[in-house]
Amino acid sequence: MKSRRRPRGRWAAANSPDALRRRKATQDARREALALALPPVPTGPEPLSVWQRVQVLDGAGEVLHTITLYVPTHGRCDQHAAEIDGQRCDQMLTATEIGRRVAAMIYKRPSVALQAQDRAIYSAESYP
Repeated sequence: MKSRRRPRGRWAAANSPDALRRRKATQDARREALALALPPVPTGPEPLSVWQRVQVLDGAGEVLHTITLYVPTHGRCDQHAAEIDGQRCDQMLTATEIGRRVAAMIYKRPSVALQAQDRAIYSAESYP
């Protein structure tokens, strides 16, 4: 008569709780040794420290406006607290919004027709 006990199989000893614990400890030790061999991970900038300064210049190179962006403290990482000309913005700004505000601050180049009109006026005034 055959026994009712089923054969444990070839890898039964490898999958025992002790063997699993031993393999996990070996993997943890290998991971820790690798972590000690690697250089430390650099930490990011402190929250609300200055991240970037954007200066809007006029044609002569004079500073018209200064925008100061700060490192975000929470929320989305692409939104920054900002200061425009020393005044704190009431909301967080994304890069797109900052670009729109800078573009609005830059004086637009006059059109070719307006330049031609100015040339005609100035040339008529200079030659009576």
